[in-house]
Amino acid sequence: MLNNCMGEPLSQPPYGYMKSAENKKKWVIDPEAAGVVREIFRRKLEGQGDTAITRWLNATGVPSPGCYRYQKGIILDKRFARYKPWLVQS
Repeated sequence: MLNNCMGEPLSQPPYGYMKSAENKKKWVIDPEAAGVVREIFRRKLEGQGDTAITRWLNATGVPSPGCYRYQKGIILDKRFARYKPWLVQS
């Protein structure tokens, strides 16, 4: 979500991005999650469906976005301390 007047983000960045160290109102690519995002897009371009990609993410142990943010100290909600699988959402 962006501030309508300033074009500034009002929420946490989506998976694959993080707040800039220099300017907390700017999102930059998260180098650690970037490889996962690229692989998701590569698989999608190859024709894999959402369910197949979700199964791959879970089988390879990639932390879900909430768990990843907890591990990085971005969120402190202990519900995300334990592994939670990726889910297919429509």
